[in-house]
Amino acid sequence: MKVAFMKEAKKSGSEQLLLTAAVSAGKHTIDQSYNVPSLGKNFDLLFLMSYDLHGSWENNVDLHAKLRPTKGETSGIGIFNTEFAAKYWVSNGMPKQKIIIGIPTYGRGWTLRNPSETKIGAEGLRPSSPSTTNPAGGTAA
Repeated sequence: MKVAFMKEAKKSGSEQLLLTAAVSAGKHTIDQSYNVPSLGKNFDLLFLMSYDLHGSWENNVDLHAKLRPTKGETSGIGIFNTEFAAKYWVSNGMPKQKIIIGIPTYGRGWTLRNPSETKIGAEGLRPSSPSTTNPAGGTAA
């Protein structure tokens, strides 16, 4: 596809189109789904989906788009954060200058088992209450 973009730009005299992709920040998905060296060679930019790393599908409260690991992290210790994901992509062959970090413009929420326990790692029962922006609950914009 990259070669086709180059040929099209040369033929038309137009600026070459960029070849980009939105990709997972999850280690398991990276390992199972991507040929990282090939993406690094052929793509102009990768948009790292470094959000939804945690949510109300889990039993414990955590930041869904954290930059680094936090104390109290209860699942996937140390790998569900932006820093790990970006470094993992680079260590597998993606040039760091081609990685664009995704930033969410919404938050994720839980209904807590004990409303007075509000720290990361607190036990959640279910998604937060529905709202006008999300009738299903669990997020707020």
